[in-house]
Amino acid sequence: MVVKKVIIIVGIMASLFLGSITVYANSTIGEKLSIWYDELFNKSTYSVVSELSDNFLANWVSSEEQVMDQMNESRFNIEHFSATTKDQTKANLVSYSENYIRRLNETKSNLMESNFEEFIEKEKNEIEEEIMNDVEVILAEVLGE
Repeated sequence: MVVKKVIIIVGIMASLFLGSITVYANSTIGEKLSIWYDELFNKSTYSVVSELSDNFLANWVSSEEQVMDQMNESRFNIEHFSATTKDQTKANLVSYSENYIRRLNETKSNLMESNFEEFIEKEKNEIEEEIMNDVEVILAEVLGE
């Protein structure tokens, strides 16, 4: 019976010992797993956030450079268009002015060459003829012819 009691006591003590080791091992493993997971999660999160922020900044700088390039190109195009339009307008005005002066000089030459006395005489004859025709018409009406 003593041997039975000793076996039972040794069995109980072994069970208690193994149970406490299991609980301790589980709590230690749980803590270690938790610490490992937290470290791995933090490293992964940092890596992902770092990569995203690097890509975002690189894209931001690239986009800003593209916008600046487009603005500079637009500024150049506007300046070129303005200069071209100004030059064309100036050339058109000069051409129109020269053409107008040429026509004025031709008209002046024609007028200087023409004989005004002849023109005045011709106009007088036309007016007198018109008056005579009108007088004949009026007299015909008055006299009843």
